Amino acid sequence: MIPGFAAAEEEELLAQAHIFVLPSLFEGQPLSLLQAMASGRCCVTSDGCGQRDLITDGRNGLLFRPGHVTACVDALRRCVSDAELRVALGRAAQASVTGRTWERAAGQALDLITRVATS
Repeated sequence: MIPGFAAAEEEELLAQAHIFVLPSLFEGQPLSLLQAMASGRCCVTSDGCGQRDLITDGRNGLLFRPGHVTACVDALRRCVSDAELRVALGRAAQASVTGRTWERAAGQALDLITRVATS
């Protein structure tokens, strides 16, 4: 849920959007990006560590170099002018996070910590 919005309001805002843009310089794994992906939005985001963990450029979203406004604008132009690309990226984004739950993510983190600690 987006802070300050009820779940229904959040769903409505995402449903009205065709493209989700996250021009951040640094993120962990941004919840806003995960939410946009889960709602099937076409995602355009900077190529930061958390975003590239979720988005594969050209497959389930578009990445651009952080701080490069021209690259962001170019990616947005591609999505705005190509409805087929926009829809395909949104569907792929949604598919890539299907089944992603807090429980599963916590289990994966625990597995990684256990492997590192025992190696």
